[in-house]
Order: sequence, then structure tokens, then C-alpha cells
Amino acid sequence: MYLDKESKRMLDRLIAGGPGGPQRVYTYEYLEQTFGYAEDETRRILKGLADKALVELAYYSSGAIAGASLTQGGKAYKEIRRMEERDKWLERLYGFIAGVAVSVLVAFIRNKLQL
Repeated sequence: MYLDKESKRMLDRLIAGGPGGPQRVYTYEYLEQTFGYAEDETRRILKGLADKALVELAYYSSGAIAGASLTQGGKAYKEIRRMEERDKWLERLYGFIAGVAVSVLVAFIRNKLQL
């Protein structure tokens, strides 16, 4: 899961919560004022986080974003990211071991066939 700097900053701040601690729902206006991003930048970040299922967006009937709330994945995004990185390196290790094993097997077969 790739997150840009602004998305990480917003998630970290949402997890930490506002002055009263973590909240269930953050209004769009609160997010815009807290982070100081332009309206289109705030919308882009929130939609990107929603596409990755890290936040859930609430909409007005006009289609404008009313607010956002963290999903379970959003609350644990650092742990999920760490697990994905670990899995990626394990897959690379398995691929390397398989490559070495195939090379040794091919060398063994070639030596047996030459005799």
C-alpha cells in the first residue's frame, strides 16, 4: 500500500484525534482547517484514502463530502503496511531460493547426462 506524505500525515492526525481525543467522524471543514490544504487537495487526499478503504466518506445530498471516519484498516494502517512489506520480502526470498534450487537441479541433471 503506497501512501504519499500528505495522506500519511492526515491518517496519523486522525488516529491521534483532535483536542478532545479520537472522534468517530471528522467534518470536512475541520479537516480542511486543521491541515491547511486547499479544498481540492483535501478532497484528493480523502478520496485516495477512501479508495484504499482507510477512511469512509459521508456525503451531502449534493454530492459534496460532508465528513470522514476511520475504518478498521485506517486505524491499523501502519501494522498492515508493515505486514505487507514483510510478505513482499518473504516472496522475494522464496523466489531466490527457488531460483537457486532450480539452478542446482539443472547442473546436477547436466552432469548426470554427460556421464
